[in-house]
Amino acid sequence: MYKRRYQYVVSKWAKTQLLMENEMIRSYIPETQLLTRQSLLQMLERYPFLYLKPDNGMKGKGIFRLDQIQKTYWLHTSEWVKSFSNLNQVTGMLKRLTKDNKYLIQQGVELITQQGMPIDFRLLLQKPKDEWVYSGVVGKLGEKNSITTNLACGGKAIPFRTAIENTLGLSYGEIRDLRDELMDLSFLIADELTFTYPGLRELGIDYAIDTKGKAWLIEVNTTPGHRLFKGLPNEKIYKRIIRNIKIIYSDT
Repeated sequence: MYKRRYQYVVSKWAKTQLLMENEMIRSYIPETQLLTRQSLLQMLERYPFLYLKPDNGMKGKGIFRLDQIQKTYWLHTSEWVKSFSNLNQVTGMLKRLTKDNKYLIQQGVELITQQGMPIDFRLLLQKPKDEWVYSGVVGKLGEKNSITTNLACGGKAIPFRTAIENTLGLSYGEIRDLRDELMDLSFLIADELTFTYPGLRELGIDYAIDTKGKAWLIEVNTTPGHRLFKGLPNEKIYKRIIRNIKIIYSDT
C-alpha cells in the first residue's frame, strides 16, 4: 500500500540483544542463541523442542522446529517432517537448509491451541506523531499442526478475547489484565528500541501464551503488515490502523 521510508531493523539477533539488556523484558524472552553446533547441543539438553529462525527472515519463511523424542530427532518445516537417529544427521541437514545463513535457535514454547491449531498474537504500536499509541491486538490462528501462524503460511485472524476464552477459559477481567500486561510490556519495548533507533514508527510485537497462561515475547517486527487486522469483526481497529499509517507517511 505504502512504500516505507521510516527506519526499520531487520536483524532479529540485534533486536533480541538490545531488549535483553532490560531486566523486565528479558524475563519474557525465551532463551535465544545464534545457531552453532555447540549452541544446538546445549539447547537440546535444556528444552524438549526448539525453533530455528533466519536472522533476517520474514513472514514465517525458513523457520524449522526441532523435537527430540527419546533418541530420535524430528525436524519440521512448513512442508515436511523428517526423523534422524543422531545429531550429525541433523546438523548435516540444517547446513544444507540454512546454506550458511545466520540463524537463531529459540527455546520452544508450547502454544495454546484450538482443535490442534496453534495460536499466538500480534500487538501493534504506531507512532503517528511524537508518542507511541496502541492500535490493536489480534490472535493468529495457524493451520492444524503447523509450526507457524503467519498469514503467508495459512494463518487467520481471531479476536484476542475469543482466543483466550476458547483455550484458557479465563474470565473477562483476567483477559483484560492479560491484554494490559502485553500493552505495558509493548510500550516498554518501544521505549528501549527507539532509544537506539529513534526513526521507528511502527512495531508489530509477536507474543505467545503458553498452556499455563504465561506470556512470552517471540519477536518484534519494525515493518509489520496490517492485513491480519482486516480479518477482525471489529472494523474500527483496521480503520484506526490505516488512519495512523496515513499520518505517518504524510510526516516522512
